[in-house]
Amino acid sequence: MLNEPLSTVWLGSRCHQETETGWRGASHVATIVMFNGESAHNVIRDRVALDAKLFEARGHDVMVIDLSNLQSLRVPRQIDLFIGYQGWGRDIKLGDGSLLVERFGCPYAVMLGDHPIQHAARIEELPGNTVLFVASREHRTFLQQALKVQFDIRLFTSTISASTPLPAVERDLPVLMVGQAMAPDDFLAGHKMPEQVRRIVDECLERAARNPHADPVADYMNSGYSRVLDLVGAPASAIQVGRLVDLAARYQYRWSYVQELRKLPVTFVGDSWVAMKRQPCDAFNALPSLPYEELPGLYARAQIGLNLFAPYFDFHERLLDMMVQSAVAATAKTSWLSELFDFGTELLALPDSPADVAGWLDHALSDQQRLAQIGARGRAKVQADFNDETRIDRLLELVDEAAPPAVRAHG
Repeated sequence: MLNEPLSTVWLGSRCHQETETGWRGASHVATIVMFNGESAHNVIRDRVALDAKLFEARGHDVMVIDLSNLQSLRVPRQIDLFIGYQGWGRDIKLGDGSLLVERFGCPYAVMLGDHPIQHAARIEELPGNTVLFVASREHRTFLQQALKVQFDIRLFTSTISASTPLPAVERDLPVLMVGQAMAPDDFLAGHKMPEQVRRIVDECLERAARNPHADPVADYMNSGYSRVLDLVGAPASAIQVGRLVDLAARYQYRWSYVQELRKLPVTFVGDSWVAMKRQPCDAFNALPSLPYEELPGLYARAQIGLNLFAPYFDFHERLLDMMVQSAVAATAKTSWLSELFDFGTELLALPDSPADVAGWLDHALSDQQRLAQIGARGRAKVQADFNDETRIDRLLELVDEAAPPAVRAHG
């Protein structure tokens, strides 16, 4: 396919054009541009590389653009779909690449794996042809009601798909949790803010502790944003406080369970656990942080994997990573997760009260046969419904929807 420098690129009003070779819609070869963004452990780059191969295996033209090197950018004459993953770093904002997306006018699929408040400023800069994929009903509501975005917003559960299943190994880790230890007070102490602002943050966290299923960021936008804005005087600074509320609320939820779990022979993975000062009642084990690519092997050794993301977060890719290795994932039960999985058959629901977690774990571990059955069913569910091909299907739907009805029906 012919490439041209960005300065002379063909700027059609839509990415689909009638050509001598026929219509280039979803039924024919689509040209897909994928953006390499910045992320921890190169997760985005790994996902882009995998999905590029999957698109190419279906006969589509794929171009991967590194957003850190746009100087020599050359693009095809026609583009049918742009894709950016996870909203971590540049890949959502695009930098100079935004000109490319706006001028071609075809769908720009953006996967938001984090709370939208973390990307509020970037979301406002996205072009009108953006389609946002989120992993929570609450996040969709927040985008619509708090940020009032006009983009097409869709639920997308397999933002990062499960890794390849590993052969059976000895499950010598009864209970496993991956993630750093952080007390919410310690987290907030690292961020300097006026005392009046800190009081508003504390109000939001107090309400979040009473109702962990409610989105504390939506609460902040409704009850604290305007007050903070009056104090700090700048919308960007007030939004930054909302980001702190989101992160502090997640730490608070996890920390409440950790105070009970640390008394049990639970294996925590993270450098902060290794460095943590032991208390007389502590019985936990601690392993240092591992490279991302080594985590599947760790999940394969676990009987129960704890996903301690707050209920308002709704979905996290670690569930898939655990389940595909036949570890029994345990997470907060939400209405949407209940639609996606069968709790008690494919995964376990954490007790609503941290005080109940010790007895709950004892009961779960007492029935090894049931755990093995849940692990096997969870793995089968992930492989059937959250595989790489399913994710590609969902993205290619955008190409098909952008084509005229006649092409969708007969192309």
